[in-house]
Amino acid sequence: TKGWTKLANGDIHGVDISEQQWSLITKHQGIMVSLDQGKSWHSDIKITNLLNSMADQRPIQLGKLMNDLHTGKALMGSKYKWIWADILAFVLVMLSLTGIYMWWKSQKRKLAIK
Repeated sequence: TKGWTKLANGDIHGVDISEQQWSLITKHQGIMVSLDQGKSWHSDIKITNLLNSMADQRPIQLGKLMNDLHTGKALMGSKYKWIWADILAFVLVMLSLTGIYMWWKSQKRKLAIK
């Protein structure tokens, strides 16, 4: 079997492989293209310039949105995301306590029926 070979360095967010070219979406270098199956890489200037010109208009990635929702950053911003964490902690404690209470009541009801 053929082993794995590292063909590119960096924080890679996406890969597109076709017969003519391989493309990587990287965090810092932009779009990198290889025409020789990963032996050498060069920046795709047209796409990188287009993405840079869109700056604040770029669509948010689903993974980033999910992370921001879970941390509270999407709802309350970076400064107040601790409030979201406190709200979620409170909800978790309340669900746990009410779940135990409901279970305990059902056990009492079962004993009363017997």
